[in-house]
Amino acid sequence: LSISQARYRVDVTRAAAGNLILLEGVDESIVKTATITGNNGGSYCGCVGWGWGWNQISFEDRRGEWWLSSDGGLVRYAKVAKYSELLSAKPKAVYTTKDGLSTNIVFRLFEDSRGDIWISLIGNRKSTLARWDRAANKIRPYASGNGLPESAPTAFAEDGAGNLWIGFYEGDLLRYKAG
Repeated sequence: LSISQARYRVDVTRAAAGNLILLEGVDESIVKTATITGNNGGSYCGCVGWGWGWNQISFEDRRGEWWLSSDGGLVRYAKVAKYSELLSAKPKAVYTTKDGLSTNIVFRLFEDSRGDIWISLIGNRKSTLARWDRAANKIRPYASGNGLPESAPTAFAEDGAGNLWIGFYEGDLLRYKAG
């Protein structure tokens, strides 16, 4: 059994079902992820695939916790001493539609200066953006309308004044300054 990623082939014969596989440093600083699935197709988080793309799909937050996008929701891991410990760790939490996401397909992630996690979602054009509010430990969804486009956010950045800038797939740019 192996994982093929472009020109790379990684032997995962010894990896048990549900394990997260990290391909680190393959192309400069890119980190790729994959999930080994068992006969039931599941993993620790209940997802089949991890986030796809090349930017803002996973990160270590200010407290050392890890956040990963997946097709099974937003996956949160507790702080680990070494990055490689994520390979055998079980998630601290998996946020899904039961927690307030409009869909379980998480596309992009971003941590703002307050420590809130911004979540780009695909699969429901009426609600493509959510925020995990650190202080309340709660998902806050944002619906389209009132200036929020119906396309998925593809990029997040924060300026020196604390404004959050969100770029959308169809070319829209939004500035969020509340909070």
